Amino acid sequence: DTLEDPAAGPVACARLRERHRVVLVDEFQDTDPVQWRIVERAFHGHTTLVLIGDPKQAIYAFRGADVASYLTASRRADAHATLGTNHRSDGPLLAALDTVFAGAALGDERIVVRPVDAAHPGRRLTGAPSGAPVRLRVVPHDLVPPPPGKQLAPAAAVREVVVRDLAADVAALLASPARLAAPSGERPVRPGDVAVLVRTNQQGTLVRDALARAGIPGVLAGTASVFGGDVATQWLTLLEAVEQPARPARMRAAALTCFLGGVVTDVAALCGPDADAILDELGATVRGWAALLRERGVAALVEAVTVGTGLPARLLGEAEGERRLTDVRHVGQALHHAAVREHLGPAELVEWLRRRIAEAGQDTGVERSRRLESDAEAVQIITVHRSKGLEFPVVHVPFAWDRWAPDPDVALLHEDGRRILDVGGPTGAGWTRRCARHRAEEAGEDLRLLYVAMTRARCQ
Repeated sequence: DTLEDPAAGPVACARLRERHRVVLVDEFQDTDPVQWRIVERAFHGHTTLVLIGDPKQAIYAFRGADVASYLTASRRADAHATLGTNHRSDGPLLAALDTVFAGAALGDERIVVRPVDAAHPGRRLTGAPSGAPVRLRVVPHDLVPPPPGKQLAPAAAVREVVVRDLAADVAALLASPARLAAPSGERPVRPGDVAVLVRTNQQGTLVRDALARAGIPGVLAGTASVFGGDVATQWLTLLEAVEQPARPARMRAAALTCFLGGVVTDVAALCGPDADAILDELGATVRGWAALLRERGVAALVEAVTVGTGLPARLLGEAEGERRLTDVRHVGQALHHAAVREHLGPAELVEWLRRRIAEAGQDTGVERSRRLESDAEAVQIITVHRSKGLEFPVVHVPFAWDRWAPDPDVALLHEDGRRILDVGGPTGAGWTRRCARHRAEEAGEDLRLLYVAMTRARCQ
């Protein structure tokens, strides 16, 4: 508004131009129309303006990025330069990817996949079960037959087959004599060299569980909030009991958490003749924790809960124990910081944690993402959106087929050079045409997602 104001605009633009002689906008394909209007009004035609981007990687329309802004700016640019050498992927992989995409237009005739040269002409992965740089896995219809009267198998059943096949494929690679070329010399392929790129956190959980069943460590890298896990729920149950230790129902619930596993060795005993004695013992422990929380804060409670019940030894004796113990400490630290920062008492702390758990699906900030030092040595399971800018020796994309595209309630599309929302619904004028345009633009974005996923690979 300031830059376009008839009175203030020229002065504001002049000040910006005097201050900045060269302006570079990186990842320009992820800008939105307002951002482009600001850059254009302030600098275009007056300052050296360099826009750096790749429209093939425009995958953030859901949060306002608009590849049309890139295409408009590109059309108005005085000069174009191309980065024609790929420094990530091996030559054979680039040739295979070029065969897959074969000059495809990814949602617009101006967004074309073109061949590039390879800075690494040879193969840095040797000894793998398959030497093919790109492999396409197919689930035959007879492996997952459709229900009677249906033409296609349920997607959920196919997903289970896919993740089992994926786990077997990763296991075969890790059990093989495969080696990777590295600056320090060749070394064996490790789980951390493998990435599985998914569209949703739910798909990521399916992959992690399938890998775990095959004995392969896998981590949801940056996709899952610690507050969305079972440990956060158990912390909430414990805090509710600490807040109101006189309520038997809350005490029974707390007895079933990992924190009191050293006290309650027989769950059935909570319903037997000795239940009152057990609950009295639990009550004494929890009342002591409540006093500790009030007098010395969350850090003291965390110490008492983890050390006083022998929690580390018990958890480390379980499958996924290191992960669960890390999550226990992570949530405890978050509770401590919240209590200190916001001056929260026990009741407010319960509500704070309840909100964090409710928001976990949209909460992937760095301070709340699950963390573990050994995560780097596990198979990386990550969403395609978060993988942009990253690279991995071996990449699996198991759910590229998994796309459901119903008619939208609100159509988002471009018309006459503008980005518009059609909120008229099925009875509105022009809805059918705009709905088709919406689906076409969504399909273009999905093609770009596939491109981003496949080009994260260095070797295979």
